[in-house]
Amino acid sequence: LIPHTTHSLVGVATICMVVVQYVIGVAKIKSNQQHSRHKFHGVAGKLTYDLAMLAIVTGCLEFLPWTPYNLGVVFSFWLLWLSIQLQHRLSQRKEQSESGKERSGSDIGRGGGGSDQSDDNDNSRDR
Repeated sequence: LIPHTTHSLVGVATICMVVVQYVIGVAKIKSNQQHSRHKFHGVAGKLTYDLAMLAIVTGCLEFLPWTPYNLGVVFSFWLLWLSIQLQHRLSQRKEQSESGKERSGSDIGRGGGGSDQSDDNDNSRDR
């Protein structure tokens, strides 16, 4: 029952993270809050995925013979992991640039980003 290999240690950690993700996900759904206090849920999900991929790769490297085919399988899992990481980073940049555009657009509608308040303060002093 006690894990002795790298593959089994990473696998147990992955299973624990899946259980934690499930519990937090259910709590997040039940709370019905837009700004939840479970902000780490997304980061923990990425960590869980990374651990699962690491468990697969370590399992292949520990238990399969070192043939070109098996190394190709490990390499393909690594490429899959890398492509998902890159896709996630690109989507984060896109969200950041879109939120920046929304903020700058709302600033234009207000008259240049908070200068109205300082103008009001200046006018009240003149009165």
